[in-house]
Amino acid sequence: MHRRRTNERSYSPPPSPLPPPPSHPPPPPPSHPPHTSPPPTSPPPPSHPPPPPTSPPPPS
Repeated sequence: MHRRRTNERSYSPPPSPLPPPPSHPPPPPPSHPPHTSPPPTSPPPPSHPPPPPTSPPPPS
């Protein structure tokens, strides 16, 4: 009986097993955020520079 008690005392529950590592590394984050409506505070730049303002003809 003493031996049984000793065995029970020496018995320790196994540590919680760690989750297995993933088979492959997670995919890298996208290089750019998903397409969303641009905030009104910072509109996207125009695809091409705006045309130069038409300067009025010099006075003759």
